[in-house]
Amino acid sequence: MFSRLWFKAHWILGLGAGLVLTIVGVSGAALTYEKEILQAINKSTFTVAVPKHGKKLPLDLLLAQVQEELKKPISAVALSSDPKASMSVTVPGEGPSARRGVTHYINPYTGEILPQIQGRAFFVFMQDLHRRLTYGEVGKQIVGASSVILLVLVVSGIYLYWPRIRRSFGKSLTFSVKSKGRYLLYSMHSAVGMWVTLLYVLAVLTGLYWSYDWYRAGLHSISGVPAPVRQMQRQVAPQESKQTPQTQEARGRGQGRGANASQAQEVSYAPVAQAWTLFEAFLGRCYESASLRIPASGSVYSFSYLDVNPAHSRARSQLDLDVTTWQLLNHDRYEERPLNVRLMRSMLPLHSGEYFGEVVRALMFIASLLMPLFFITGVMLYIERFKRERKNKRRK
Repeated sequence: MFSRLWFKAHWILGLGAGLVLTIVGVSGAALTYEKEILQAINKSTFTVAVPKHGKKLPLDLLLAQVQEELKKPISAVALSSDPKASMSVTVPGEGPSARRGVTHYINPYTGEILPQIQGRAFFVFMQDLHRRLTYGEVGKQIVGASSVILLVLVVSGIYLYWPRIRRSFGKSLTFSVKSKGRYLLYSMHSAVGMWVTLLYVLAVLTGLYWSYDWYRAGLHSISGVPAPVRQMQRQVAPQESKQTPQTQEARGRGQGRGANASQAQEVSYAPVAQAWTLFEAFLGRCYESASLRIPASGSVYSFSYLDVNPAHSRARSQLDLDVTTWQLLNHDRYEERPLNVRLMRSMLPLHSGEYFGEVVRALMFIASLLMPLFFITGVMLYIERFKRERKNKRRK
């Protein structure tokens, strides 16, 4: 009785959500190696030639030069201690799609603005497909519901396959390509499903973090880690808030035509350069990348950075310093955080498997690509069963 109920639930839910899960799985696989793919096809943007003198331009002069060319104030800077790496700056964007600003890559030795990244639009589309099926809030809810269904499919699949698992666990993980017909489909569907069970459970339990607010709030409550608060505070270039009345009057006259040009002349990036020098002195070692969102006012600068060979792409540490007093105010290192904090701030690496290393990330990539296999074999098994039942009815 229970087996029949589980079986019906398995194939009804599988047929209903299979296509969505296939789309989510394939798009998720495409996103797994986004960073590596973009770096491979945009080498002229991410890497630069090191001149013989090997000296980068002073940061304050470099930022002033870039701002003058872009005609927009710089709100964030990212650098690497790797001499072959380009740097990036963020400037205000236009429209809702650019609410986080527009990033430009710069040659730190010459100040040249490098080509924009090619292929990013594809991954933006893939992410929207993966999270919302490109259908907004409705698509987001469909993906969330399908993720829950996947969890039910995993549990029901193990229950239905349990007799064979109990007889021989080793054989339950194998199938023979020499088999034919329904038996090949069933053994492939079940055995491969056993291979990816834990990976799918991990993907579902972490993926729901973005699907449902109540689920995300529950995880933060259980873990004791406060949910991150998004600050929508406007970021402006340093010294902008310390303008004299004469400067403000000049700005008023310059608004409209030439406003950005006058703003470029008013801004000094000397505090930013000083802050970066202090950051590297306090850090005392190489780093893969470090970013700074330039504060609107004040002398406290907060750096977010990745160590060389980080645990994963979100293993960021934070260093806060005061450029006026030359004091290190806070150094929150990723590896020194409690496990619950590391886990809650690494939800995306957990979801992709990157948190556990490159081997698990590769396995998650393969498991995501295998999602169509379960939908196709499931549909074929259903058709086979439907044909067989119809033949039996005719014989009666």
